[in-house]
Amino acid sequence: MSGSEQREILYEMIPMGNMIKVTAIDSRTGVEISIGGPITSSHYSLKAAARRRLEFVLAKKQKEQEEKGR
Repeated sequence: MSGSEQREILYEMIPMGNMIKVTAIDSRTGVEISIGGPITSSHYSLKAAARRRLEFVLAKKQKEQEEKGR
């Protein structure tokens, strides 16, 4: 990513019984994803998993836009 493409990811972590719901939001596009994981997992690993899922969704949306533009 170049400097102009850097994005901020906002995280929300909500405990739900023995699970934790992690929501990641791309501040530039507003795209939001949610994942769930064991409450015993580290916050770092949960955030990393949410970031990877968000990056996957963003790449998929970008590819769809590029194909639509053809």
